[in-house]
Amino acid sequence: MVRRLGAMSADRRARWRLGTVAVGRAWRRAAAAAVKVLRRVVV
Repeated sequence: MVRRLGAMSADRRARWRLGTVAVGRAWRRAAAAAVKVLRRVVV
């Protein structure tokens, strides 16, 4: 039982880490797009 709980928490942790990485990539992409638009507007 304890082992199963440990495996569950580890899986959840791995999934959470993947989610944060995906969100970080999306944020970076959005920031790059915003910078492109701003540069186009300014120049």
